[in-house]
Amino acid sequence: MARQLIQDRTPAAYAGVQAYAVRHSREDAGALAWLVIGYARVLDHNYAQAIEPLNRAKPHAGDIGDYVSYYLGTAYYQSGHLAEAAATLNSFDKSYPESLLIRDAHVVYANALIADGKPGDAIDLLEKDRQPIRADLELILGRAYEADNQPAKALTIFRNLYYTMPLSWEASQVQGDLGKLESASQVAPVSLDVKRTRADLLDKGKQFAEAANDYRDLINEVPPEQRPQIQVELADALRHTGQQKEARKMLESIPDFTPEVNAQKLFNLGEIARSANDDDEFLRIVGQLREQYPASPWLEQSLLS
Repeated sequence: MARQLIQDRTPAAYAGVQAYAVRHSREDAGALAWLVIGYARVLDHNYAQAIEPLNRAKPHAGDIGDYVSYYLGTAYYQSGHLAEAAATLNSFDKSYPESLLIRDAHVVYANALIADGKPGDAIDLLEKDRQPIRADLELILGRAYEADNQPAKALTIFRNLYYTMPLSWEASQVQGDLGKLESASQVAPVSLDVKRTRADLLDKGKQFAEAANDYRDLINEVPPEQRPQIQVELADALRHTGQQKEARKMLESIPDFTPEVNAQKLFNLGEIARSANDDDEFLRIVGQLREQYPASPWLEQSLLS
């Protein structure tokens, strides 16, 4: 019944679990049922409706007390009850020192502190939790520094999110802040290596359209000796987004360079020929790869793809 509610969250499922919770209200089983109802409300983003069942779960929560408190604090925060959220979560780690939810609870508590005009307290809380790194925690810590009028520290965090964790949702949330904070803090520009890291991570994460945009920007910034490598990476990203004509034009413009770049260039030209069902051209390029770069991983990839 509880599993059905979490999966489907239909009125009938809510009613069934609630009836069970009422019948067992003085038992651990009842507390678990109330928690399931509250959690389901959180999944539905009905935070205000999650508060009552989670409060009813508290008296007999026992071993699930940390889950009850965490979701109750979340429900309070998301429904605008900042004081109640803070009161629920301010001693979470002391009440549940072995809980796996401590850092999650700190993120919600820090959000409540920032919203309540106490960014310094949020900074003190989250600075202790930064390892292992988590994008959601870093985002809130950056927001806390921003609210605390420390733009340089906020910018350092947001740059790290944007350039080294570009696949995270949080990275997309800070892009608009970067220019503003760079002006406010007057720090040095981001290095080309850092920009290249972002583009490569996007490419590896199969976010080819974004990767292509970043590689295109890099072409005009890198020194001439690095340009062919960026061009071949851009062409690869363009090929994956279906822009075969532009990718081929880019590849054909790349001069003879290192064996690695030359082999990658041929591989991409071969894949473009394959996608166009030009078997003769594909086989010709594979033969060229085999003859000129027999030990290249690009030959192996061409044969296996």
